[in-house]
Amino acid sequence: MVAIAAAIGPLFGGIMTTFLSWRYGFAFELIIVVLILVMQRKIPDFMPTQSKSDLDITGSVISVIGLFCWSSVF
Repeated sequence: MVAIAAAIGPLFGGIMTTFLSWRYGFAFELIIVVLILVMQRKIPDFMPTQSKSDLDITGSVISVIGLFCWSSVF
């Protein structure tokens, strides 16, 4: 859900600001926030299924190094 929102959000926002106004974008966001606040009791709480020992330390270090090297190139 988050990945879909991250992909569609900027596209939708760009279309909205291009054809309407940035004010409509803020109003639309306000409506979504109000809906989330109203519906928050219906969202179930999930217990975590992983522990801290499941963290991939090697992969995390490689990701940080890769991001650092990529950002230093550009």
